[in-house]
Amino acid sequence: MKLRLGLFDDPSVDEHESERLVGSEEFRRAGLEAQVALVTVLPDDEGLLPLGPGRRRVYAEGPAPEQVARLGEHVARPEEPYLAVVRLQAPFEPRSDLFLEAWFHQGSLDFPPGLPVWLGRIAEHCPLVVDVHLDRPAVLTPLLPVASVLTATYGTSDEAFVDALTGVVTPRGRLPFDLPRSMDDVRVHPEDQPGLDEPMFPAATARATTDDRVHLPRTSQHRRRAARTRATTTRAVPLRRMWAMSDGVLQPAERLTLGALRYAANDEAGTYLAIMRLFTAGISGFLSDQSADEITDRLREQGFELDRDTVDQRLSYLVEHGNLARSPREAEARSVREYLRNRSRYQLTPRGELVQRQVEELLTRSDGAREVSSEMLPGMLAGLTGLNRLCEQALDRADPTDVATQVSTLFAQFEVLVTSTRQFYSYLAQVLTRFDLGRDEFVLFKGALIDYLQRFVDEISRHLPQMADQLVALEPNVVPLCERAASGGRLVALDGSQAQRAPGLEPDDWRSLHTWFLGSPGRRADADNVRRLATDALRALLTNLRRIAAGADRHQSRYGDLVRLAGWFDEAPDDRAHELWAAAFGLYGGRHLSYSAETEGDPVPSTRSWWDAPAAEVPVGLRLRGDRQAGGRAAARADYTAAKRTRLAERALQEACLRAAAAELAAHAGPLSELRVSDEARSAFLDLYAAALTRAGRPLGPTDTARAELRTSATSLFLDLRREPGAAVRLRSPAGTLVLRDLAIELRTTEPAEEQARRVEA
Repeated sequence: MKLRLGLFDDPSVDEHESERLVGSEEFRRAGLEAQVALVTVLPDDEGLLPLGPGRRRVYAEGPAPEQVARLGEHVARPEEPYLAVVRLQAPFEPRSDLFLEAWFHQGSLDFPPGLPVWLGRIAEHCPLVVDVHLDRPAVLTPLLPVASVLTATYGTSDEAFVDALTGVVTPRGRLPFDLPRSMDDVRVHPEDQPGLDEPMFPAATARATTDDRVHLPRTSQHRRRAARTRATTTRAVPLRRMWAMSDGVLQPAERLTLGALRYAANDEAGTYLAIMRLFTAGISGFLSDQSADEITDRLREQGFELDRDTVDQRLSYLVEHGNLARSPREAEARSVREYLRNRSRYQLTPRGELVQRQVEELLTRSDGAREVSSEMLPGMLAGLTGLNRLCEQALDRADPTDVATQVSTLFAQFEVLVTSTRQFYSYLAQVLTRFDLGRDEFVLFKGALIDYLQRFVDEISRHLPQMADQLVALEPNVVPLCERAASGGRLVALDGSQAQRAPGLEPDDWRSLHTWFLGSPGRRADADNVRRLATDALRALLTNLRRIAAGADRHQSRYGDLVRLAGWFDEAPDDRAHELWAAAFGLYGGRHLSYSAETEGDPVPSTRSWWDAPAAEVPVGLRLRGDRQAGGRAAARADYTAAKRTRLAERALQEACLRAAAAELAAHAGPLSELRVSDEARSAFLDLYAAALTRAGRPLGPTDTARAELRTSATSLFLDLRREPGAAVRLRSPAGTLVLRDLAIELRTTEPAEEQARRVEA
């Protein structure tokens, strides 16, 4: 580009010529035309563009009033106009808890679920033009049913946007990236591959029609139905098929599913768990939706002091990872701005409930011993016998609910047996590998374990043949049994598939029962493996016994000593505990380490106290590895004098800029309506404005006044802020124009008398 512009041919700059060229009217006009041309028109199914001349009533949200006036008469209510124009920002989630996140837009690409509802109400009265500022991709699917014209812009001014609508310059922009159909498509797509598999609008799209996208309903009734369907429906992948596809490597859908576990292991896990407990505590939490304000209040009652924005970020994180979903419930609002101030409501997802239940079970489970639930074996045998008797008599006349109850009870008992057996042997393996057990502890544990293993193995041996016979007899009737249990009516999901049932009510579920008691081709029954594991445990006991006997004359572990010391700490009063700590872990005395000094001159005597001795240069090897060998001279201490001078100079420059900004604002003292200032003065004004709102601590009432002050060495500036419906303050600077609505602001250079009296009293 520089070569084409000729910058390498003549690198010198004509200063006088640059003043004529830079910012000239010709270049400004060319820049404006470029902005207009870059507007990307997506669907315009009704052929509204370009808007012809004529006076029309226009309802607008986003464009400046003077630009709306070019389109027609500006009206305040969406029920009145002939045309509605709404400009939106691509959705993002404000974050500040990670490095530099506050500087960028990130998070979900979904618009709030109530925004399409509000736009749909506008579209019921007139054609609706929706423009989205795409500084990042966005899911535009919910906007398609309600927008007559949908455009994408990339920082286009209101003037250029109106020029595009009226055809001053023909818009011919193309999308710079793919636009997804939903966030599910984004999550499933591999991160290292560009683009999307099936985008709603592919990159380089321009002047799209209905042929370029999915056909969506256009009637008012269908708009709401489609919005609700998209908000509540996700594409599910069956678990068995998902793992079959993986072939040893996690697929994107699998990574997405496992991402639901992240909140329980990150740095803010405590607050995330507290939030999830508000959704899972009691059955009412499953059927309700809650807002960020409600969650904030309930967390405060539990002792968690989190502001609303932080709670909203946590909720958005949980939505992004599938633990929560935004509620499709409609919210009442009079404008898009008002709706965006009312944050979304959230509800629990099935995945979030499952993960939270497993997390709670993991947190509450003790690492202590648990007995095997061998008492389940007689009940399981009785259940199998009853099912066989039912099949022999008349299965087709049996009550489906009764059949489902018997099968579900059998598998519930089986689940308890298998789970308790696994936990017992995992605890046993942990104990048998410990080398810190004393002789008395081991002998006591050995006696109890041998007796218990014997009883458990006897139970397995007594019931295993009978269970195997009953399962073999029942095997031909498993499919009819499940069909009879399902004949009482099934719940159907939104996608038409049948809902998941309790274990045992599908024929495939019986394979695990057969494997445990009968085995499978090439694999022994798990019940036989349980007896083998008992034999292995006895061998491990004998090994430990030989170790203890061989090491009776030498020290094995400090475990017993540390436990005894911990008991002394637990029983001792505070003073005695300090003495115990000093005796056990104290360093005597407070002297330097005796390694060779590397500083020039005499070393510091080893008898000198650390309190008044100069700082010692400790070699890196000694500090990190305990290595006392000298590896060269210690590095010289860094000199930060120059850096300090630089920082002081920067500070002086900042203070000078603040004084100049305060003086510039003081020149506009009095009630404010419209003023033009520098960017530095604009920044100082915004700091004053923020300080006044912070001081108020709550929304301003009709009679409230918020105050803030800015004092420099040369100027004292005071700002008064109060609510005044219909008022507006317009602040212009090179960075742009700021409009504060329904507020009255006054700048003064003298302090109010009551404030001065209060400060003197203080």
